[in-house]
Amino acid sequence: MSKLLNELCELIRADGRGVNKLGRASGVPPSSLSRLLNGTHGLGADHIEAVAKALGYTVELRPTPKLKKRSK
Repeated sequence: MSKLLNELCELIRADGRGVNKLGRASGVPPSSLSRLLNGTHGLGADHIEAVAKALGYTVELRPTPKLKKRSK
């Protein structure tokens, strides 16, 4: 599972609402949240964003800092 999904799982578990309440708050089916927490399925970008928002977080993409090239 990706680092993003692992972090999202940690936030879901820490939230304590359970998949049914979080599903209602986010619009993501509780079955999808259960499969995510069990590690059997991931979530699409729209669902990741919706769950993060329901938990009070945002998902942000940032450019990776470029590494300096070594001089020869």
